[in-house]
This record gives sequence, structure tokens and C-alpha cells, in this order.
Amino acid sequence: MSERLRVGFIGCGGFAVESIWPSLRYARVEVAYAFSRDLGKATEVARRFGAEQATDRVEEVLEDDTVDAVFVIGPPPMQHEFGLRAIAMAKHLFVEKPPAMDLAGTRELQAAAVSSGVQVQVGFQKRFATAYRLALEEASRPAFGGIRLLKVNYSHWQVQDWRHHLAILSVHGLDLARFFLGEPETVQLLKHTAADGRNICVLTLSSPSGAAAVLNLSGTDPHVQEWVEISGAGQLISVRNLVEYRQWSPASRPADSMAVNPGAVAVWHPEFAIPYRQADSLWLQGYAGEVVAFADALLAGEPVTPSITDCVAAMELVEAIAAAPDGPSMLRIGG
Repeated sequence: MSERLRVGFIGCGGFAVESIWPSLRYARVEVAYAFSRDLGKATEVARRFGAEQATDRVEEVLEDDTVDAVFVIGPPPMQHEFGLRAIAMAKHLFVEKPPAMDLAGTRELQAAAVSSGVQVQVGFQKRFATAYRLALEEASRPAFGGIRLLKVNYSHWQVQDWRHHLAILSVHGLDLARFFLGEPETVQLLKHTAADGRNICVLTLSSPSGAAAVLNLSGTDPHVQEWVEISGAGQLISVRNLVEYRQWSPASRPADSMAVNPGAVAVWHPEFAIPYRQADSLWLQGYAGEVVAFADALLAGEPVTPSITDCVAAMELVEAIAAAPDGPSMLRIGG
């Protein structure tokens, strides 16, 4: 097994520089190229993060046989274009969500990857968030009794265009539901398109195990409101804003489960006063974890996850919600 993955990085915009570029330092990678159409920007990013060279010629990145994988981080149309070009050159690909603005474009990337025999990981970074990883680990223990009910809130500011509302923002909530429960069996939707753009989007999902999920993905709040609750056999896990984790254990009497009883609830939160990895926002939000997982999987010859197939599943839900009429409806997915 190789010791480090040699990568090219296409994209030097604000999101890439704030979230993905700084996460590379935790992964077993060496960065051969920083690409931007603005050579000055590429040069500055290469200097800042230690890439070997800067370029404004994407061919230089894609035609280099020493490059094993490529990061493509930017607007969805750019990711789709350069993602397809990277796959065509037999490069493994890490691409931010959504890799395209629609299901057809996402499936095109999936088909190209299968044809070229390369792997594509999509940046659903919340799967790697510290608190969500802890929640899934605890909910998977036999004593928890299995996940019975999942509640996900990923509400946010108004977005008048349903396509952007769903593909850019709400797709996080849709992927989290799949992360905790797997593929849904049935999906019910309550959708309301408001004249002022403050749209309502609430879903209930059922899984083959009998578990259910309730998702609020509405555009009614001043900024992102994110929380997850997982109910088991008399137990409850609650994660608020990625940094507040609480777990209530079963109690023989209702009064014993009240939060005022210190023995009734376990609490985890990052210690920001201590300079350690899990207090780093890149780990708390999952960006560092997803980059490390990508490099480790490819170096070990293992499948990457979440893969382009996971993204296709999420985008099938996006497409179905976008096409659904206002009011209550049942969604058909997977067809």
C-alpha cells in the first residue's frame, strides 16, 4: 500500500479555501497542483497550503500520470464539467455536493465512473461530524434497542427556487436520514410554495426495519437551524448544532428521566479551551474526516463512502420533491 495519495486540486474559491484545502493537512496526501482560472489566486493558494505548483491550465492537472486523484470543489456546473474530465482521465474524484444541479448530471458522473473503473466520493461531510458519528455509534449498541424514530431539522433562510433550496441546502438533511436509517421504503411529503419564498417542506419516511423519520427542510428561518434526535427503546439522543450532544438512558420511573437529575443524562461537548483535534471546527463539521476517509480508502484499495451512488439516491429525493405538487403527496423514488 502506498504511503501517500498524490492529488490535484481544482478550485480555489471561498468554500474550498475555508473548508477543504485546510483539511488536507490531516490526510495522507501530497498536493501536486492548485488550479484556478485565475493564476494569481492559484499561486496564492498553492503557497498558503503547500501545493507543489500552481496552474491555470486544467489539462496540466488531468494529464499528469503521477496524479492519482483529483478534488473538484466549486459551483455544481464546474464540478460536473471538470469531474467528467477527471474521470475520463482515469482519476479518482472527490467532489462537493451537489456534483451537478440535477439528477441527470449526477447519474452521468456515476455512469462515467463505472465505465472508467474509478471511485467518486461526494462531500456529504455531516456523516463525518464528531457528534453524529458518536450518535450513530451509541444508537447502534444493543442496549439502545435499535433506532425507532429519527427527527432531523435542517431548516434555513428563504430560497425561492426549489432546485437550489433542495440541492444546495436540504440535501444535507436527506443524506443524514439515509446515514442513520438507510434507504427509505416509503416517503410522504407536505410541500407548500409560499409567495414570499418561505417554503414549507416536511417529510416522513419509513424504513424496512420499521423505523420512521420526520424531516423538516423548510425555508422559514433566519439562518440554518440544525438538530437531530434519535429515539430507541426508552432512550433518546439529541444533537444540536453539531456541538451539543445529550443522551438520556432508560428510567424505571418517568421522574428519573428528567434532565434535572444528573444521573439521567450523559453530555458531550467539545472543550474549546483545549487545543485538541476534536475542538477544531474542521473535525466538528466533518470536513477533515471526509478528506481523511477519502485518502485512506483509496490507499487501502477500499470503496470510498459516501459514494456517487449515495449522492444519486439523495438526488432522486431532491428530484421527486421538486417535481411534486403543493400539498400532501406520496413520493415515488428509486425508479
